[in-house]
Amino acid sequence: MCRGFLLPASHVIHTVGPIYDVDSNPAASLASAYRSKILNYQFDFSGIV
Repeated sequence: MCRGFLLPASHVIHTVGPIYDVDSNPAASLASAYRSKILNYQFDFSGIV
């Protein structure tokens, strides 16, 4: 996670995503990667929309 600087968000979460031409459902894999990453942080994510 890093600061959002000039973005409308205060922080940005980075995660490794799926390889789209290999993964049979890349959208689900990407969503799962972000959910897993968020669960590893001990921050208040109530502002995520």
